[in-house]
Amino acid sequence: MHRIDLALQVAYYPEGHGLPTSVVAVFINERSLMDLVMEQEVAAGRVPPGTPHTTRYRWMSASVAGNPLHWLGQPRDKEDESYLDESGPRYPYVLDCVSGFAGECGLYAVVVADPDRVRWSRLGSLSQASDSPYASLGPYEFERRQYESALESLPNP
Repeated sequence: MHRIDLALQVAYYPEGHGLPTSVVAVFINERSLMDLVMEQEVAAGRVPPGTPHTTRYRWMSASVAGNPLHWLGQPRDKEDESYLDESGPRYPYVLDCVSGFAGECGLYAVVVADPDRVRWSRLGSLSQASDSPYASLGPYEFERRQYESALESLPNP
């Protein structure tokens, strides 16, 4: 099983006019999800080595990702735009797009929550759907108790 940790951090995004924004950072097996994604981008030749991760993705805002339901593949309500599809498996975004609109190029995962485990699979991006460099990311299986323990650190807006 893998381990997930979620941490509230402060970021300064352009649309915030220099004001601090609370975000949720994701760590899998003590490695930043941003770093794992950038390794795939570099390996696929999409970005040169040493490129800062902020060129494509950023952490999700705590106003969206701070809700534990998001990480369990459950929308908060019918207007929740942090999901790729409303029918079938849930595809919550796990990283935001630098534009601030996850639907443009955010990174999503299929999240299936069972009583004993939570599984992330098929990580991808709509902007790279035809040739995704993320095919070797995951699947990640987390023990449900540890996963829910990580969710307890979220503000639950």
